[in-house]
Amino acid sequence: MLLALSGLRFNIEDVENKNLDPSNPATPVEVLEVLAKDKDRYVRAAVAENPATPVELLKVLAKDKDESVRAAVALNPATPVDLLKVLVMDQDEHVRRQATETLDTL
Repeated sequence: MLLALSGLRFNIEDVENKNLDPSNPATPVEVLEVLAKDKDRYVRAAVAENPATPVELLKVLAKDKDESVRAAVALNPATPVDLLKVLVMDQDEHVRRQATETLDTL
């Protein structure tokens, strides 16, 4: 069985094998790009925390309206230092704290 996700087509086996899971590092980048635009903040946050999410997509998610998504970007070990430095200045205290803690581990 085929599923459509914003114009992309996937086999049901992909879903069953969690290849469409936003937190799974094996999820294809094309799927992460679609899921990063999902209306559910938990889906976007899972994409933001995924270490396989491309930097360009992390930059977009770092500007998300929801602070939990921005905090997830700050948690991601693949987030570049320059982006973490931006998140340290975020309006939300939790995002700032998470970005600071991540920077302190580098």
